Amino acid sequence: MQIFQFRSRLAISVTLFLLAAGCTTPAARKVADVGIIGPAGETLLYFRDGDRIVVRVCATNTVLGETPEEARAICKGPENRIGLPVFKQALRAMITNDRAEALAPLTAAEVTAYRNRKVTEEMLASLTAELEKINARIKAYGEGSTDTARQSELTKLLNKIDAKSVRKVAEEIEKIVAAISNEKGLLIQKDETEQSQFLYTLLSALDPEAKYPCGETGTIADRVADCAQSRNSSKNNWDLVTRDTELKEVWRDPGGAFWGDRLPKAYTEYEAEKICRTDVIENGNLGLTFRLPTADEYRKAEKSGIRTVLPNMDAWSWSSTPYDGLKNVAYVFAGSSGRLFSQNRDNGAYFVRCLSVP
Repeated sequence: MQIFQFRSRLAISVTLFLLAAGCTTPAARKVADVGIIGPAGETLLYFRDGDRIVVRVCATNTVLGETPEEARAICKGPENRIGLPVFKQALRAMITNDRAEALAPLTAAEVTAYRNRKVTEEMLASLTAELEKINARIKAYGEGSTDTARQSELTKLLNKIDAKSVRKVAEEIEKIVAAISNEKGLLIQKDETEQSQFLYTLLSALDPEAKYPCGETGTIADRVADCAQSRNSSKNNWDLVTRDTELKEVWRDPGGAFWGDRLPKAYTEYEAEKICRTDVIENGNLGLTFRLPTADEYRKAEKSGIRTVLPNMDAWSWSSTPYDGLKNVAYVFAGSSGRLFSQNRDNGAYFVRCLSVP
């Protein structure tokens, strides 16, 4: 399941599009801008940089100017860089029934159908391609040259409201991307303008501080570079290596060791030793060998700021180190305090976080 974190940031009154010709980056990528202006002085600046959508939180009462260059120079504040496929996915996730009245040109019925859809964009594309192929065959050679029953079946499927809503959502999201990427001059529209309502509603509700997937493929260096585009991807010399669609994260500490996310349930220490050697998703599918951390590794990580970096640190987690030479007792790391305590290894009340040391 794909999870994103959202919260409504702005009660918007005006949407400002800054679409004048943008300057090029060193890699000659085109950049254009969309500014979202709120009634209490809030300002968000959207622009496209290559294959990423950048959202920047400007200072209160920012006046963006009249060109993309001015807007980017004037808007000062934290930003998040979201991969284009993830950005589209995030927008799709915000199409909910409670926003139905503000998503024109979608109707409330289409929003409901979209939320309850059985057809995906991929399925829709496949069905559409199949129908187009059949229609092309009929146009070239006549109805007797192919299966017209299948043509009728596909037409009925594509005319169902859920399929029509999927197509309509895809078209509207592409319009948002086009608006952010466009270079055709300055255009100002108010929120009640119907043709901009879909864009207005979603961009004003997108949380620029949310976490998004990153570093899902490639080498370790590729993954770190990809996540480096995201906000808060480097803390205390720790580097975010990967974040999956469920927002599980793997970080590399200053010494080069890889720390997986906390597993969702508690185990005994004996179980923890075994499960860390399996392919759990909390370890990021990096092709590395993981194990349970030692007490000394937790001590070192604590000095490096592990509790300010890794997610889900509010629990006690097993180490592999026996306590004071006792075979049936091991250290556990308290994520709330950074201290180590002793517990019986067969106590199933503690959590697991795995480590890989190259």
